[in-house]
Amino acid sequence: MNDPEALRDYLIADEIQRIQALSREDLVRELISLRSEKLEGVSLADLLKVCQSKNGT
Repeated sequence: MNDPEALRDYLIADEIQRIQALSREDLVRELISLRSEKLEGVSLADLLKVCQSKNGT
């Protein structure tokens, strides 16, 4: 696997298989973790924008 795109495709396919094998509880736990990590990396200004859009203001 010298081709970076082939390696990327392999890793994506492997990750899809891993996710498909997870239980509902594990899926929820993983989704919460991913969303939390994403929010931790967002600036305060962007967080405020997200909150405003969720509140319809």
